[in-house]
Amino acid sequence: MDYSKYTDHQLLELLYTEEDRLERAVVDEFVIRQDRIVPFLSEIVSDQFNWTREPPDWWAVVHATNILGAIGTESTVIPLLRAVRWADAYDCDWVTETLPCMFRKIGPVAIGPLKAMASDQTSGWFCRTTAIDGLVLIAWHNPDSQKEVSAFIYRIFNNEKEDQETRQSAGNALLDLKCEEYKNSLLVFAKIEENRKKLNHFYSAHFMPQDVEEAFNSHEFSGYERDWLTFYDAQEINERQARWKNEDEETQNKLGRLCTEPKIGRNEPCPCGSGKKYKKCCLGKEID
Repeated sequence: MDYSKYTDHQLLELLYTEEDRLERAVVDEFVIRQDRIVPFLSEIVSDQFNWTREPPDWWAVVHATNILGAIGTESTVIPLLRAVRWADAYDCDWVTETLPCMFRKIGPVAIGPLKAMASDQTSGWFCRTTAIDGLVLIAWHNPDSQKEVSAFIYRIFNNEKEDQETRQSAGNALLDLKCEEYKNSLLVFAKIEENRKKLNHFYSAHFMPQDVEEAFNSHEFSGYERDWLTFYDAQEINERQARWKNEDEETQNKLGRLCTEPKIGRNEPCPCGSGKKYKKCCLGKEID
């Protein structure tokens, strides 16, 4: 199919009709049109109503977010920050897991807006940590910005008025960046966590002193990176369809089971105390 012959309106319509089977060629055509198409995509992700739609229309916010990330220009920063907030509000995992990688593609021009979101205590834990993750990825790939980013994250980490989960996430970010000037502070924090764990077995420790040493002894980047556009690969689409079919069958078999344990939100801090999001840590590790 030659999507270059499609009008902008015809391309946008595909976001609402193709569900998770949108072709990669469509995405590539959006990217070719660049800033000319950004206002339309921005309108999709900025409208709260679109995040509450039923399929197939609901998929438009996923595709619009992914395409904005693929375009990756300065004009996409604000729309993507809006997507962070709405994806958090409606627990949209299809985009929450890859948003930091999108900001990494945009690069240093996104640092200011990300710092603003990470500093805003009214934004909530998920939005703030997503912003921090985005800053880490930008700094890792743009060494000239590392000093600015690490100093900013350290201020959050070192602020005792911050909530513990955010400080833990900031600590993890500093471990990813491996900034030697903050190693002692991280060790002190880790030792306090270790002592609390000894005094209270149920305390969710963040990281232990040996974790700090291991992080600084490693030359590899442990941050989370992913190519979100593989979502549109034909093989990924086929595998996803097969997986969903199996999951639907399993769900039917489990109907009637009573869950007596409190539900942990996928985007909430993991109860193990890792400082990471639950879905990126212990989700799925529980034994039935």
